Amino acid sequence: MPSQPPILVEGPRLFPALIAPLLNDPTQAIWLLPTADFVRASQQRRDKPVNRFRSSDPDRFRWNFLERDRLLWEHICAEVKGRGLPWIEIDGSRAPEMIADEVQSHFEDYLGSGKDSCKTHTL
Repeated sequence: MPSQPPILVEGPRLFPALIAPLLNDPTQAIWLLPTADFVRASQQRRDKPVNRFRSSDPDRFRWNFLERDRLLWEHICAEVKGRGLPWIEIDGSRAPEMIADEVQSHFEDYLGSGKDSCKTHTL
């Protein structure tokens, strides 16, 4: 993985075991780890899973869906912490701007002169 430009990757299936070997240095990455309460509140707020899926047993489907998400979250948290990778806890107590500042601070060496040197691309 190149040391420049910084790359921000987001997605629940990007397991640390898959990303860590690509890093030149552990500080080249950071994981945002939501707390279980934050995840649960977010899922309820967004009515996860949405009713785009058909099921003969919607309650069971919802429980299975949320349980799968919980297991994935636990797996990612355990991998990040077990590998000693940097992470930020997301619990909903801080404004997104504060978290963005913390991420920026973490990547200060990669960002160079600051916010103006960071560009966002959506794929």
